[in-house]
Amino acid sequence: MEKKFLNLEQTICGARIFLNIFDLKLEEYEVLDENSTLMVFNSLNHTVGNVSFKEGKILIAVNSSFGFLNASYDIPELNGIIDAESNNAKFAEWQSNIEFKIDNFVEELSGTFLLDSIIDTEFGISCRCHPLIEYKVDGRKIFELKMQRDLKTFAVYFMDGENIETIEISPYNGQHFLEHTIKTGEYNSQKGGRPYEKGALVCTKSEKETDELIGLSFEEKYGVQVGDFIRESHTRKGTTSREYTMQKGLLMQKIDPGMYTKLKYLRAFFLTKDVSLLDNLIAICYNSYSKGEIEALFGFPKKQIEFQDGAHNLTDSYFGIGRNNKFLSLEAQKKLTRPKMNK
Repeated sequence: MEKKFLNLEQTICGARIFLNIFDLKLEEYEVLDENSTLMVFNSLNHTVGNVSFKEGKILIAVNSSFGFLNASYDIPELNGIIDAESNNAKFAEWQSNIEFKIDNFVEELSGTFLLDSIIDTEFGISCRCHPLIEYKVDGRKIFELKMQRDLKTFAVYFMDGENIETIEISPYNGQHFLEHTIKTGEYNSQKGGRPYEKGALVCTKSEKETDELIGLSFEEKYGVQVGDFIRESHTRKGTTSREYTMQKGLLMQKIDPGMYTKLKYLRAFFLTKDVSLLDNLIAICYNSYSKGEIEALFGFPKKQIEFQDGAHNLTDSYFGIGRNNKFLSLEAQKKLTRPKMNK
């Protein structure tokens, strides 16, 4: 079977979304071909870089607030059922895996932004973002951030030799909803533990028993309890999943405020004069979460992001719902409606 790929107008939507995350804008265009070069603008409308095409790749080179940003990705292959008459997909899915690097001599911020997109004329359309970001100094990894990856809603790992600090947030997955651990030093099998370990967890007894919410906190040296062991049990409050999610986050804030201090540090790291990168990522990846849920889970307010086309969520911006967008014909847009989410 002949392989099908997105055309350039469809493919460039991924670059526009990626740049908008960094509060950058892509030049509007009338005609696009493999010889085109599109300018990139910052919030002051100053030209800071460009997007070009070479041998089936999209190349991004920008002087961002974080340093010089290089990124690239392949023109995505389209998998699914294609309507030959309209050249639109009845069902199709593809991925834009944008690899990026910001290198400031000894410091390096790099990773991938995976945009996962689906068109389905029966069940609707969607686009999701799955970032993976690493920060290194002199080649040594300082932290790794994952969002919507590896069955974790949010996960960040701070490394310093044998020391590791982990924050994992998955309010809708499994039995363990929020977890924070600090492990210091090398594990000693004879002593049965590490020199120091501290942790906190919000969970239920099992995936089926959800009426009781449990908060645990401990502190150990070589496997021996040295601090207070905290166990709090709370009956589930509220009737909606949103209220339950907020209860989980607020319980974690109570038993382990240190986790939220670390999240605020991470937020500050990603904050420059012009860009709040972590806020933008949270707004994009967790658009369906309420302001109350985000504040309970992360400890700071949810930002309202606006893409350069005026859309407020990733799916609408990528596919141009209700707009004269180059991704889909207006006739195809009328057929594609997103399913309602039951929360």
